[in-house]
Amino acid sequence: LVGFLSLLVFILKVGLQLNWFSNFMGSAWNTVDNANTIFGVWAITLLILSFGQLIKKDLGLGRGIACFLIGVLSFSVLLMLSFKILWWYLLLALILLLVLGISFLKEVRLGWLSALFTILVITVIFIIFGTPKFVQMPVPTEVALGFKPSWSITSATLFSGVKDFFIGSGLGSFGVDFSKFRSLSFNSDTVAWSMRFNQPFSTLLALLSEGGVILVCALIFLVLLALGHIFQVWNKVRFAAAAEVNLIFKKDRFLFESFLLTVSFLVLTIGFGLVFYSQVLWWAWWLFLALIISGFSFYHKNFTSDKEWKLEDTPQYSLSFSFGLIVVMTALIMISVWGVRLYMGERFYTQALASGDNKKAQQYISEAIAKRPNSDVYHSALAQIYLNQAVEAGKQNNPDIQGISAIMAKA
Repeated sequence: LVGFLSLLVFILKVGLQLNWFSNFMGSAWNTVDNANTIFGVWAITLLILSFGQLIKKDLGLGRGIACFLIGVLSFSVLLMLSFKILWWYLLLALILLLVLGISFLKEVRLGWLSALFTILVITVIFIIFGTPKFVQMPVPTEVALGFKPSWSITSATLFSGVKDFFIGSGLGSFGVDFSKFRSLSFNSDTVAWSMRFNQPFSTLLALLSEGGVILVCALIFLVLLALGHIFQVWNKVRFAAAAEVNLIFKKDRFLFESFLLTVSFLVLTIGFGLVFYSQVLWWAWWLFLALIISGFSFYHKNFTSDKEWKLEDTPQYSLSFSFGLIVVMTALIMISVWGVRLYMGERFYTQALASGDNKKAQQYISEAIAKRPNSDVYHSALAQIYLNQAVEAGKQNNPDIQGISAIMAKA
């Protein structure tokens, strides 16, 4: 339903020039991300989920019509955008979906499976010969950092130190890495010299540079762990007897959907290396992973495990629990006090910057330093205020040299 609404808003604006949601969206072209490429990945995910359900047997009429409509809207969005990278991405997604359908031929409708193969052939034609001009719609040009400069900055960040290699430069800090390690060619380029890129070519490169090798390895381990369990269930279903397969598929009627979500999860995971994901696609990735684990846990006893932890009301446990509770409460109080002081310091610092009177600015910045005495930014601002006072004193007809020297000494 959410996918249908997002696709409908885009088609109304781009295809029919009906910008009914301009008050909410502003200049944005879609409801998912500033870049239409990300919206194209979102459309491919919806296409896989909707057309994938159509190939399943025993699908209700209402659900079938809804899935067909969402699938058609998704493909229409891809036609309007006609980005070549999206066609390659769709080709990969359709291949995985067809592999799923062929693996369970007895549980799918061959007519819809043939229709999916037809869409795959059309996608290959669009990749080779291009999309017809009459279906393409004018959308804003997107400027992004290419793969080669992104990899150059990522590798320079990784090998700039032991800390950066293992834990990266910090999540969301690629803009700093770009400023530190971009090549000299940016400065001589007539277009790129004034541009600042806060994200690399793909999410995988961002994870490498910002989170380091440890974060990427942890993510790979998580994916392989989930896929290993899924592969066990897949083998169990494929090599089971026909009667047992029918029993498994018809028991709760969501095993096929679990496999379908696995395909979508794989498609989004592969997309880490192709595009830079926004919050919506990250949220979808984690949601699919959670749904996969929940779904397959009904068909494989080792997919999840329950752990029980008992808290007994005994003297030694009561004493340790009370001590731990006191420590936690003390820590919370200290963190809260520190947070209030941090907020008040920033508030006074902002008032000092906005003030046009040096005396008032000095009072505000002094208050800020009282809240955070170790902040070098506040001390630097106070030094600048003293310098401004010295300049003003020096502009008088008979400047007080001794007084100006005292102000400069404070600075």
